[in-house]
Amino acid sequence: LQSLKSFGFYFRFIFFIIVITHLIKIERDILIDLYKVTLFCVIIVCASAFYEYVEIRLEYFQRLSTADLIDQFITIKNTTSQRVSGIFGDEQILGSYLLKIFPIFLGTYYYVNKKKILDFKNNLIILFFIILFGITIIISGDRAPIILFSFELFLLFIFLKELRKYFFLSGIVFALIASSFLIFDPLLKERVINVTITNIQGKY
Repeated sequence: LQSLKSFGFYFRFIFFIIVITHLIKIERDILIDLYKVTLFCVIIVCASAFYEYVEIRLEYFQRLSTADLIDQFITIKNTTSQRVSGIFGDEQILGSYLLKIFPIFLGTYYYVNKKKILDFKNNLIILFFIILFGITIIISGDRAPIILFSFELFLLFIFLKELRKYFFLSGIVFALIASSFLIFDPLLKERVINVTITNIQGKY
């Protein structure tokens, strides 16, 4: 019953597709409005996430600078938030939200700019947004969205042949930036790498 309760509400995705399809048939320019709304949401969500990320890390390093004993270092690390949620507060769905809104944003962006789809400058802009999505998902500490976002980029690379070089480039840049965050940010490393290894080993 619990699994059915969780599964049952997924009909909303089918409902969403039907409604959007119907609205596009009635008024195709609604995709332009959808793009504007999605762009606004992305900017607000990413800006709030980066603000919270910087705030948490500054507080973390300030607390570390006043610590004297190893025990204090461990306590500070364990009591510092390892998750960034931005405007979502305690819900911690930042990574999942960006993962799901990314295809909608990308599709509407290319619809609005379809006459410039192969323009180099235009694709540099989308390269920036792909990296922005990727970095924000990384700093959210959500492990599944990190993997699924990488898979989304791989699928885009496979199916959009005319844009393949841009997605390949964005994938490389995303991988380098993600690696840098995971190496140099001890809280992200703890959450994304150490906790994942511990879970795989069956320890919680």
